[in-house]
Amino acid sequence: MRVGWAGYGFIAARASGWLDKIWKREKLPSKRLIWQKKVDDDSLKTAAGFYLGCALVQNGDYRIAVERFQYLANLLEHYEVTDFLGMPFAPTVVVRSWLLWSLAELGRFRDALAAAKEGLATAEEIKHPFSHVHILYDIGYLHLIREDFDEAYKVLSEAYELSRHWKLGNLEQFVSGFLGYAKLMRDDVEGAVEQLSD
Repeated sequence: MRVGWAGYGFIAARASGWLDKIWKREKLPSKRLIWQKKVDDDSLKTAAGFYLGCALVQNGDYRIAVERFQYLANLLEHYEVTDFLGMPFAPTVVVRSWLLWSLAELGRFRDALAAAKEGLATAEEIKHPFSHVHILYDIGYLHLIREDFDEAYKVLSEAYELSRHWKLGNLEQFVSGFLGYAKLMRDDVEGAVEQLSD
């Protein structure tokens, strides 16, 4: 579902050999840890760490992904929420979005809701369209996992309308799929079919 997002992280992680080590559950070589400590550019740390985290989520390594995204969330606390650090979205929002996704997959709903609350508050403050829809999308997914289909429908409907308004075609497709599922789980079969055919 998020292969496009994770593709960059997967390529970077695979090229560096990190992903092979993580899959084998081996410790990273000390040279790589030293390299990581020497990198003072937080923009690079944020981008590399983010895309590695995305690859971890795609691989189902949610516990490691949580550690990665939590590290980034802590790092980003030292920056203004409007500082994108060279990324095309607000990392303070989207990192929390992926963090809540990973936490939800682990059944850590209370922690996921806390990350959702922080991320949504920041998204509403900075008013960045992509980041705002992204966090709503993941909050909707969280509610789907929790089987709170009414709340999922509410959040995903807002995300869908905003993605259409701001012409965020890529996100609109993701949101539409989850919104269709939420409609189906609310016994709105006709609405689900219409949504998924859109």
